[in-house]
Amino acid sequence: MPELMAQAAASVNGGGLGALMRAHDWAATPLGPSADWPQPLKTLVEVMLAAGQPMFVAWGPERTLLYNDPYAVLMADRHPAGLGRPFFEVWPDIADVCLPLFARVFSGEPVHMDEIELHIDRPGRAREAFFSFSYTPVSDEGGMVAGVFCACSEITAQKAAERAEKRSKARLETALRVARLGTFEWFPATGLVDLDARCREIYDAPEAGDVQAGDIFSRVAPEDFDRVVTRCTEVIERASHPDADPLRERISLDYDVLVPDGSRRAISSSGVVFKGEDGTWRMLGAIGDVTEIRRA
Repeated sequence: MPELMAQAAASVNGGGLGALMRAHDWAATPLGPSADWPQPLKTLVEVMLAAGQPMFVAWGPERTLLYNDPYAVLMADRHPAGLGRPFFEVWPDIADVCLPLFARVFSGEPVHMDEIELHIDRPGRAREAFFSFSYTPVSDEGGMVAGVFCACSEITAQKAAERAEKRSKARLETALRVARLGTFEWFPATGLVDLDARCREIYDAPEAGDVQAGDIFSRVAPEDFDRVVTRCTEVIERASHPDADPLRERISLDYDVLVPDGSRRAISSSGVVFKGEDGTWRMLGAIGDVTEIRRA
C-alpha cells in the first residue's frame, strides 16, 4: 500500500474516499504515485480525510482534485469520477466565477466567501446553489504556491428558508396595509409597547419615541377600561404559569378609545402571549380601527 494511504488507513481510515484514494492509480495522474507526493500535500490529505466538513484540495498546474466524503455529497453525480481529475473539468459550470478566485489564491492571496451564488447542475436539485467557503494557498516544499485547500459548507437550504421568510413577511405586510391593521408588541416587564406606524396613527400616539402601556391604556374609554386591563392581566398571568401552553393564551377585545383631539374610535384587537428568546414575556398582536363599520 502506498505510504500516504497506509498512514491514512492507520490513523483515520478516511471513510469511502480513503478507500477510493488508496485504490486509485495516481501514477496515471499529474500528481504521480502518492508515495512521491510533497509532504504538504500528504499532510493536507490526511487532515481532509479525517474532517467532518466538506473539503477539497486542488493541486498542481492541472488543479488536480482530491476531496473527502462530505464533499462527495456536494458533488452528487460528479463523484467518484471527479477524483484525480482537473478541478475545472469536474466543475466547468462554475469556472466563470471560480477561475478568477483560483488565480488570486495561486498568487498567494487567501480568499473567503461568506455567501456566494453558483449555478451548478446536480440531479434533483435546483441549479441555483449557495456556498460559504475559504480558499487557502498551500506552498510546496520549495515555498511556491502549489495548491488550493478549501473548507466549505453548502447553505442553499438556509438561503431558501431566508427567502421564504422574506416572502412571508412581505405578504403579511401587504395584507396589513390592505386591511389597514396596525401591529404591536407589548413588554409587560418594562411597560414598553412597540407600535408600528398604523398603530400610532390609530391611537394618535407620537410618530417616534418610546410608548408606555400606561399611555395606551389611558386612552381606553372609561366604560371599557377595567375590562380591558383585567383581560390583559389575566391572559399574561395564565401564559406565565409553569403548566401553561403560552401559545394557547390568545386575547381578542373590542373597546373604544378617546384620542387627544377628543374623538372616539372603536377598536378591535387580538394578540398572543409568548416568551421571547431573552426569557421575557410579551404580547404580539394587531388592531384595527372599526369606527366606520360600527357606525354603519
